[in-house]
Amino acid sequence: MSSPNALDAVLERLAARGSNAKQSGTEWMASCPAHDDHTPSLSLSTGTDGSVLLHCHAGCDTAAVLERLGLELRDLFGTQAVPTSAVASYEYLDEDGELLYVVERMAPKRFRQKRPVGTEWVYKLNDVQRVPYRLRELLQAQRDGLPVYVVEGEKDVDALRAVGVAATCNSGGAGKWDAGFARWFHGAQVIVIPDNDDVGRRHAKDVADSLSKVAASVEIRELDGVPPKGDVSDWLTAHSASDLEGLPRAEPAQGWPWSSPRLVSGASFLLDDQEDVAAIWGTPGRAAWASGESLVIVGQTGVGKSTLAQQLVLGRLGALPGFLGMPVVSDERPVLYIAADRPKQVQRSFRRLVDESHRPFLERIMVWRGPLDRPINADLEALPRMAHSIGAGTVVIDSLKDVAFQLSTEEAGAAVNNVVQTLLAEDVEVLVLHHNRKAAQNSAASNSIHDSYGSTWITSGAGSVFSIRGEPGSEAVELIHVKQPGESVGRLQLLHDHKAGTTRLIPSLDVDVLLAASAAPLNVTQLAQRMHGASPTKAEIERMRRALDLRVGDGVEKCKDPATGRNVYRATVHGDITHHQGAA
Repeated sequence: MSSPNALDAVLERLAARGSNAKQSGTEWMASCPAHDDHTPSLSLSTGTDGSVLLHCHAGCDTAAVLERLGLELRDLFGTQAVPTSAVASYEYLDEDGELLYVVERMAPKRFRQKRPVGTEWVYKLNDVQRVPYRLRELLQAQRDGLPVYVVEGEKDVDALRAVGVAATCNSGGAGKWDAGFARWFHGAQVIVIPDNDDVGRRHAKDVADSLSKVAASVEIRELDGVPPKGDVSDWLTAHSASDLEGLPRAEPAQGWPWSSPRLVSGASFLLDDQEDVAAIWGTPGRAAWASGESLVIVGQTGVGKSTLAQQLVLGRLGALPGFLGMPVVSDERPVLYIAADRPKQVQRSFRRLVDESHRPFLERIMVWRGPLDRPINADLEALPRMAHSIGAGTVVIDSLKDVAFQLSTEEAGAAVNNVVQTLLAEDVEVLVLHHNRKAAQNSAASNSIHDSYGSTWITSGAGSVFSIRGEPGSEAVELIHVKQPGESVGRLQLLHDHKAGTTRLIPSLDVDVLLAASAAPLNVTQLAQRMHGASPTKAEIERMRRALDLRVGDGVEKCKDPATGRNVYRATVHGDITHHQGAA
């Protein structure tokens, strides 16, 4: 069977849709499948790493072109960008010995899966039946009355098989156990051996829970004498099959997890932690986002919540050392981004921020596209389990309304808070994007923590809450720190660059000072002149107008100058109007 070639694969898909590409030099031209294209407008070329570069000159998004071709972004990577030489291959056979699919282990360590179609390999499993690895040997061990060991990967299965022990696993590693596999374990004696880390132990619990209702017995046994993240292959370098029986049994899956790192002494809990608030974003004692406490950003659709979150994600990955004048602490662990609300729009906005130089950082983001399979208030363990399966250090929920239902009820709010607190307790930081109440969306002065939609549990369980105010699609917005873990970072005047996908902090407009110092109300141009000089630009005047309108009802009153009919602004003091004589 031939190896996959990225350009050939794309050309074949185009030809199958009746679009035969023509080559001109190093470039190909074809009719774009994403629109009614009578004049070929889709260009194809290859990069130095063998990856395919697509561009529709009519403006179609690459994702739309790939969707019409039945391809994914990773299918554009060439043989140098995605190594095609496997260091090991693991065949998954059905109970009759027919080949279903193959898992290939690459160097450096990564995995890919393929299935046979005729004489070719297709590198997508689609709806191929999934089975446990070495299924026939698993079934034979049951017939012989022998125990079956369940481990985390194919390498470990083969290591146990080499010493005469029946073993199995699922493809994909920890967190990918299929509950449907239980049908192969009726009456089996099952021993689950996790890798020596929290992810492995959580995976082992998932397996044990899945099989406990059908197997004759299920035990979890811990590896002794292996380093952190060590596996049974490591353990077998110093042990034999006869030593397996002596492995210590883990605590039963049910009951209190007495060995959990979440259980600490009172002395450690009260005296050993830092007194200042440790900041993920910000500084100690003045944190915009505190470690061990969730950050919630609330605002209506179109004001840039995702734009802020995506820049914070780059900070967590180490690609952006600071954001809005405050440092962001990076984390080597992956980021799990739940793009539940319009994932295509999330893709477009995030893509503006990055280029090929960011690839090493982006490899550490795992993106879940669309709503979760089950709302988090219907399955409290699903999101923590997903985060732990990839070893995530940060989870971003974009947005909350798309992963939980009936948020206005206390039950739903409590469930959301439970999931967030579980993640935090497991040392996973959480960023939640959330929406305003409809009434608050229509209020220019909306800046209260109570303006967020739904149960109060959503914000009361958060360490830090920001309200982002502005008109949908506007460049100028205001970010207000309405709940703080320590000292407030205050009101931040922001400017979105929609083309670049970035946000910058602009100097405080100090409208309160300017208005309070004036003996008469001022119009927008006059205020802009006081801020920027005698000849402010149109952009500076418009920015001032937006900033003033955001403050109306919150220290600023907007009224008409009776002499000119123009809008003017004046300061209010403690909710009362400070009256002035004269006109602007």
